[in-house]
Amino acid sequence: MNTKVTIRVRNGDDAPASVERLVVDSRAEVGAGVTPMMLMDMLRLLDESAHVTGVEIKRAEP
Repeated sequence: MNTKVTIRVRNGDDAPASVERLVVDSRAEVGAGVTPMMLMDMLRLLDESAHVTGVEIKRAEP
C-alpha cells in the first residue's frame, strides 16, 4: 500500500513549512515501510530551529 508521510513545522513568525514523501510498499498496512531513519532524513530537509507541529502518516490517494 502506498503511504503519504507529511511533516509540518513552524519557525517563529515564518509561514508554516512541510515536507512530504510517498512510500511505496507491497504490504497492505498503512505506514508499512515508514522507518525512523526515513523520518530523520525528512527532518534534515527542514530548518534545524523549526518546531514540529504535526506528523501525518496516511494512505496515499491513487
